[in-house]
Amino acid sequence: MAGDPGSAETGKTGWRLDLKSRQEKANKNKETAFYEGQLQSAKYFINSILPITMGKMNAIEAGDADTVEIPEASFGG
Repeated sequence: MAGDPGSAETGKTGWRLDLKSRQEKANKNKETAFYEGQLQSAKYFINSILPITMGKMNAIEAGDADTVEIPEASFGG
């Protein structure tokens, strides 16, 4: 299909264009610049925030259930 990422017409290997090409497109087109920013934000989130979140989630899963087992009356209500 014409215009598909990765088709012979585009000459690229899909949506992953080389960095220089992406930067050139972003400089010429506001919408492209916006989505380039979205990609960079996603990379930061995946590489910086998710590992911390996963570590916290693992700690919670491995932790005691003591806080969950506190009777409701213990809260003064």
